[in-house]
Amino acid sequence: MVIHTCESCNYSTKYVWVYRNHLISKKHMKLQSSAQEYAHSCEYCAKKYKSVSGFYKHKNICKKKPIPSETVLLERITHLENEILEIKNTPIQTVSGELIQNSMVVNAPVTAPITTTTTNSNNTNSNNTNNIYINYLNTNCKDAMNITDFVKSMVFSKEDMLQFLTDHYDKVLAKLITERLEQLPSTQRPLHCITATTDTSAAFAVKTTEWKQEEHEELNTHIRDVEDDDEYMSMTIPHTIDEIKDKVFDTYEEERKAEPKLNPIRPKMCSGNGTEGKIRILHHLLDKDNLQIPDVV
Repeated sequence: MVIHTCESCNYSTKYVWVYRNHLISKKHMKLQSSAQEYAHSCEYCAKKYKSVSGFYKHKNICKKKPIPSETVLLERITHLENEILEIKNTPIQTVSGELIQNSMVVNAPVTAPITTTTTNSNNTNSNNTNNIYINYLNTNCKDAMNITDFVKSMVFSKEDMLQFLTDHYDKVLAKLITERLEQLPSTQRPLHCITATTDTSAAFAVKTTEWKQEEHEELNTHIRDVEDDDEYMSMTIPHTIDEIKDKVFDTYEEERKAEPKLNPIRPKMCSGNGTEGKIRILHHLLDKDNLQIPDVV
């Protein structure tokens, strides 16, 4: 596998289109003229971040962060106990002006908000419902094609490239993916959609060595946080789309040599390869009725 590396940015990727986009990105261009400063550095692993949000998000999950010793933990517990005791012994004033011991409030039984119970119930229903879909696929679609083999089997033509002249990149790519999936019987397709209902969120079911589920909202979040989010690397669908884009781009490069009118597609290719373009492709795939899992609930 060829790894494309930008030495000046210390950036690597296996996707040629991602590397080409990086070379014309603002980040790369700025680093060519002067060293870009990263204001936030992790004290545990020395990883650097430009944004405060990305820095604190990493710091909380840094794998090199040392585990506090037993002595440090005991000191923290003692400190918290002293703070609680101080709060309990501090009188507070009620609305009527009466002074009461804070301990009466601190020790009062806490009633769980109804909204919390409802949320937990909805999450449980969502997980249970989606588990039913995965069980259904494991039973009825256990012989479905592996998603990796599916991508390898995809072939694109000049006619496919011409479609990018007439519509948005993300819509055309989602259409081409759907067309290839439709060529397979429904039980052989490696990708299905789980439609959002009142107690479930929209999700994708994808076949690797076995069926697994990837939530639509989580995919969107991790795609946007790709530079700071390790969980993105464990997701199948975003990388599958990247590999399909590579095949489309390679076909485009070959076909445009003999068909000059394909040249205007290049800006679409670049604009569709961004974060939001990938998110729109996922959205278009969810809209395809013929990829939905049958109602098994």
